[in-house]
Amino acid sequence: MWVAAAVLTIGAAIQADPLMREWVLAAKSPTLDSLARRLSQSAEGQWAALVSLGVLLAARLRQRADWKRAGLILLIASSLAGLSTIVIKPFVGRARSNNTVEQGWFGPYHNGAWHFGRVKYNSFPSGHTATAAGFAFAALLVNRRWGSLFVIWAVGVAWSRMYLNVHFFSDTVASVFLCVFWAWMTRRWVD
Repeated sequence: MWVAAAVLTIGAAIQADPLMREWVLAAKSPTLDSLARRLSQSAEGQWAALVSLGVLLAARLRQRADWKRAGLILLIASSLAGLSTIVIKPFVGRARSNNTVEQGWFGPYHNGAWHFGRVKYNSFPSGHTATAAGFAFAALLVNRRWGSLFVIWAVGVAWSRMYLNVHFFSDTVASVFLCVFWAWMTRRWVD
């Protein structure tokens, strides 16, 4: 059921990519440029890891088992969500939305060249969005109030990746499915 919902939703998102790209890029401004850059930077993996480690340190200092559990869930879920995109991207080989050479899904090898490690062919899924959403959904599973705030941040990160024209809408949607999976699995492992 979960896989079918993911495939159908991501398929619909791929169809909506051109419309979403037009809508997001229509609102360009220097203020939004700055906001988008900051939101994207906030979702680089080290920040989620540092916050998670901070929760774990606070748990140790205050001897709080519930905080330790929360810190572990945050750290593991956001890390696995972000790392899984690193594994998936080279095999999919989707050109980034700002790739001026060509657009498409090319897999790991295209036109006599391997695409492993080539950023312009590593669009699907979005790593920044996966890391942010992995952290946010893990936080939501741990504490609904704080988690809701992080979900708003993760939506902002997904928007920023599209606004900066480095990802398609479907790249961010696929990331959300990854992160929900990893957050749910991590909570089951830690509990």
